[in-house]
Amino acid sequence: MLAEVPRELLIAWWSLLGLFVGSFLNVAIHRLPLEGETVSKPRRSRCPHCRTTLTWQENVPLLSWLVQRGRCRTCAWRIPFRYPLVEVLNAGLWFLIARSTLPG
Repeated sequence: MLAEVPRELLIAWWSLLGLFVGSFLNVAIHRLPLEGETVSKPRRSRCPHCRTTLTWQENVPLLSWLVQRGRCRTCAWRIPFRYPLVEVLNAGLWFLIARSTLPG
């Protein structure tokens, strides 16, 4: 069945998956050093500055950061560039791995 899926589509799929894993890595990077927080507590993401819980639209990896111009919708706090950077670097790594390991 994998042979029927175009290689380029598989590479794009793995890259997108890498983007979402990068988003999870951002959660871990931000929360683990904080007292009383884990990757699962609090349950929903929030702005580190105003503590407003983010909607799902504000939590789409890379796209939300670009649409919101790198700022929180509620308080206009500038979201550090490291967040999309981690996501893009992880997606790029997954892209390179997929490109070098998938047949074709």
